[in-house]
Amino acid sequence: MKFFKILASSLLVSTVSFAYADTLQTNLQQEAATIQNQYGVYAVSISAYIPNGTKINALSGTMTKHGNVPITTSSLFPIGGITRTFTAALILQLEQQGKLNINDPLGKYINTYPNWSNITIKQLLNHTSGVFSYDEISHWWLHLAFHPDQVWTPNQLTDIAYSNQPYFAPGQGWRFTGTDYILLGMVIEKVTGQSVSDLIQQKFIQPLKLNQTFYSNEPYTDAELAQMVSGYVSWHDLTDINGSWIGAAGALVSTPENMLDWDVALFNGKVINNQSLNEMLQFNSVKTGAPLQSQSETGYGLGIARVNTPVGMLYFAPGITPGYRSGMSYSPCTGLALSFSLNSSLMDHPEVMGDILIHSYQILLADPQVQKAVKQYQSTHSLPGFCSVPKATSFNFPVIS
Repeated sequence: MKFFKILASSLLVSTVSFAYADTLQTNLQQEAATIQNQYGVYAVSISAYIPNGTKINALSGTMTKHGNVPITTSSLFPIGGITRTFTAALILQLEQQGKLNINDPLGKYINTYPNWSNITIKQLLNHTSGVFSYDEISHWWLHLAFHPDQVWTPNQLTDIAYSNQPYFAPGQGWRFTGTDYILLGMVIEKVTGQSVSDLIQQKFIQPLKLNQTFYSNEPYTDAELAQMVSGYVSWHDLTDINGSWIGAAGALVSTPENMLDWDVALFNGKVINNQSLNEMLQFNSVKTGAPLQSQSETGYGLGIARVNTPVGMLYFAPGITPGYRSGMSYSPCTGLALSFSLNSSLMDHPEVMGDILIHSYQILLADPQVQKAVKQYQSTHSLPGFCSVPKATSFNFPVIS
């Protein structure tokens, strides 16, 4: 059963305590409109968090191409790879409970793929397993577009991957692959006897009141489709593609505001304990797969990336599915957080994700009252060492798409 609640609110701004939120909302609203017009997308939704508890939402566009129904804060987007942060958190919670260890080999839990038996859970989490990504087979995307209602099982997806050669030996490189997280979902279900969908609902969605978030592992209902922003690749409407094809690697549907709530909870110790969060934030090079030695280099941890940008170091999770792009970010150096969604795929203007990310943070950081809130945050929090690393002079969206 899927769980989500359709809220009727069409407000652009959450309840806030400071008058400056009106100015910030206006500026973020202009950024959303600029992104929509500049890149020819049909809907842009942005949510921002300031470390005094203020949340601001900005929206531009309509539910469908050339439509006249405006999107709201309740409008839903598939969020793709951001789901990995939920799956990684489930694994780390199980480790906290002593039910597994991330250094365990996969073969301890899944014995149907002997060639993968020595790959560790950690190598799946940080994408250093070398396992082939099932969605890279010939004609995969064409098949998906023409069979949006097909329901895929995790075993079907991993069987595809197993029949193809690995990219490299475990631990000898880095490659972003959906198969890693499909396998992690299988491990979670083996250890707990429950589905990933149910666990995400019980452990995260309900406690954090992420009422506009659900896990898609079957065709969407009419009610769900009515609340979803239509997604496009060029002029093709691909809204109907259900999330079973990406499972524990990307099957969540949500809103930027719910993503923001998850983001802030995760990085403020309300989801996993500090030891587990420290494990999540051990980064490997996206070039070599080796543990990072440089504080300024882009790296991938357990379901989350660290990137250096013109606005400083950010924790970042991208979410890209046919017809949609989303991003979730947290700035541990300022306490700011930002999430966004738009209805356009990566093949159209890949630079849009970097633009919306950096421009929105620049808008926040330029505001005197936000600067005051950031200064207060910095005075009361222990900041990571990389906060003193020089900011990047430019930002290209990394290879972790």
